[in-house]
Amino acid sequence: MAEGDTRPRVEAGLREQRASPATRAILGDGADHPLNNVPSPEHGVPHDSRDEAQRLPGGVVTYLFTDIEGSTRLWEHFPDQMRQTLIRHDALIESCVKRHGGMIVRPRGEGDSRFAVFRHASDAVASAVSIQSDLAHEPWPRETPLRVRIALHTGEADVRAGDYYGTAVNRCARLRSLAAGGQVLMTRATHDLIGPSLSPGAQLRDLGEHYLSDLSQPEHIYQLDTPGVSAEFPPLGPSSALGAHCVSVLRAYIAGQLVPFIGESMNLSGRPPGQTWAPGRLDYVPTMQEVAEHLANTGEYPYNTSRDLTRVSQYIATMQGSGPLYEQLHSVYDANYSPTPFHQLLAQVGSTLRAKGYDPRPPLIVTSSYDDALERAFDAAGEPFDLVVYVADGERRGRFIHHLPNGRSRPVDRPNRYLDLDFSRPVILKIQGTVDRHNFERDSFVVTEDHYVDYLTGSDFSSMLPVTIAARLRKSHFLFISYRLRDWNFRATLRRIWGERQLSYASWAVQSAPEALDRQLWRERDVDLLDTRLDEYLTALTDHLAALPAAPTSNEL
Repeated sequence: MAEGDTRPRVEAGLREQRASPATRAILGDGADHPLNNVPSPEHGVPHDSRDEAQRLPGGVVTYLFTDIEGSTRLWEHFPDQMRQTLIRHDALIESCVKRHGGMIVRPRGEGDSRFAVFRHASDAVASAVSIQSDLAHEPWPRETPLRVRIALHTGEADVRAGDYYGTAVNRCARLRSLAAGGQVLMTRATHDLIGPSLSPGAQLRDLGEHYLSDLSQPEHIYQLDTPGVSAEFPPLGPSSALGAHCVSVLRAYIAGQLVPFIGESMNLSGRPPGQTWAPGRLDYVPTMQEVAEHLANTGEYPYNTSRDLTRVSQYIATMQGSGPLYEQLHSVYDANYSPTPFHQLLAQVGSTLRAKGYDPRPPLIVTSSYDDALERAFDAAGEPFDLVVYVADGERRGRFIHHLPNGRSRPVDRPNRYLDLDFSRPVILKIQGTVDRHNFERDSFVVTEDHYVDYLTGSDFSSMLPVTIAARLRKSHFLFISYRLRDWNFRATLRRIWGERQLSYASWAVQSAPEALDRQLWRERDVDLLDTRLDEYLTALTDHLAALPAAPTSNEL
């Protein structure tokens, strides 16, 4: 029997199961349904009973795992409100679990999640419906609206010392990590026990096969829709395709043949919905659109439309001069912004792989961001790096400057003979300049329309790069994160680097809900597009990195 496949035992246990009265009110009361024709054993006891350990159900059971989406961010920003909100959250879930004959298993060190167990799969499904319905209709505080993800899985119980262990519990926990807030997911093992008895309004959707973290075989997953509650969620991840992609990305990284291209929209990673950057706020790194709004509001920009950074910057440079523009940009980016979770992952991949016994080649990371959040993440991780920056203005315009870890800088005057970059450590290439936190006179921003005209009309960009970087670019897979090809300035950047050449290595782009134009433009460049949210992609990549087995030793080869 395959790992985690409990269907034969589950189907045998069906003869011993009968739905509770509260469950039949939700699932329907068909007299001929097998769950309603068999005598019922005693349902679970309250979770606070003194002899709970002896009464936890064994045999074939159904697990229900919950978790609050974005709870860490809510605790960080609204701790007082979250304390009261969590009390109500726990009471609602415990009430629904008891009402449908389940038991809350003792806390497992995850204060914002709950773990319940049911003797009957139908009871667990009905409880999940009740939980989402009650949560959706609860008047939560404005600052802390809760969205809870729920996972259901049926399997053989492994009860020890008042707790559950084994692959069935792990599978349910992995499934929960795929769900979005407000979503209920179940495995085929649970689905196959429910049958066609769902009452009008409750629906099951077949989401197909998806990989669960740390498990080698995909799981067939179904979504349970709650009556009166929104059932529209982003595409589930990681899918089988996304799982295979993560494996390919890590393999290419280890071989030194992956070049991530990091867009500034990655600054939204880990940010709570509805939260925006404002001057003086350091917990969020500003996006270019937020900087454009700030400059437009402070720079007497007269137009209410077309407030993109390129146009606003061109207006300020034309009307006030490039000096005032650079001063305003420096005031925005000269700040100790907290790196996002994605910045931190990029900085920690190397050390994580080394801890598993691998010897990854230091990467080349290309970014168009002006902030230094990525550099700060590498500093925090204790990873020395080389920084190579494009110069947008001045006597060295159109060339690159190499900043070494020891604080020294060297101009790349003869790119085809510049050998001081040997990839003995990571290299961060900033293709549109950056803020210089130590000397504002060395700030470099490719930001105005005139700058992009120079970008398009200048000499071959690749010939200006240090020869070792150019060689790495020619023989690597590219991973474009948070870029949209419909943005003309990004297309201009790519054309400057590659011209019309096709990429010679398989490459990928990560973009949520891409428009038809983006899909076609990526297709024309032979880049595989992954339609997934940034945080979902981050979770998938992080999970695959954590699940990566240790490198084989010389004795195992």
